[in-house]
Amino acid sequence: MKSLQLPLINLFPSFRQYLLLLTALWLAGCQSVPSTRQSSEPAKVPAPEKPAATTVAPPTQPYALLKHASWADVPGLANEDWAASWQAWLQSCQGLKNKTDWQAVCQAALTVKPEDPAAIQAYWQQYFNVYQTQQVDGAQQGLITGYYQPVLKGARNASVRYPVPLYKVPADLITVNLSTLFP
Repeated sequence: MKSLQLPLINLFPSFRQYLLLLTALWLAGCQSVPSTRQSSEPAKVPAPEKPAATTVAPPTQPYALLKHASWADVPGLANEDWAASWQAWLQSCQGLKNKTDWQAVCQAALTVKPEDPAAIQAYWQQYFNVYQTQQVDGAQQGLITGYYQPVLKGARNASVRYPVPLYKVPADLITVNLSTLFP
């Protein structure tokens, strides 16, 4: 039995006709079927099925791997340089003081003498809590990682708001690969 082989060029004399046919078929697939329903009542949508019960129990407390601790439990407090980070904290308060939860804390920071390490320590202990971390298995040794991703606003074209456009990554950008230190 011989199969019938017709070259595509014989079925469609020109590429435009072939493209026109494909476009018509594609558009026909987008056509919706008109509704035959003529009731004035709104259509009833079936209620969604309830998802299957999950087998994972929710944590009994938020941040289950953090345990409230006492300031006395923190090693090395006697050797801490409390004044070293004070100016950075005051700078942070410039943005936080407009948030309701931080207003009293930042207002109190303004009353602390920056040259008095004991007053700074008392401030931290009055307004902040410390937590001890632990592993899932209860072990108290582990590695904590943190990430910082700066969000910079800019433009590729100069404007009043951004007078210097950014075209590419700066040539003097410092990149540090720490993968050999922390595999």
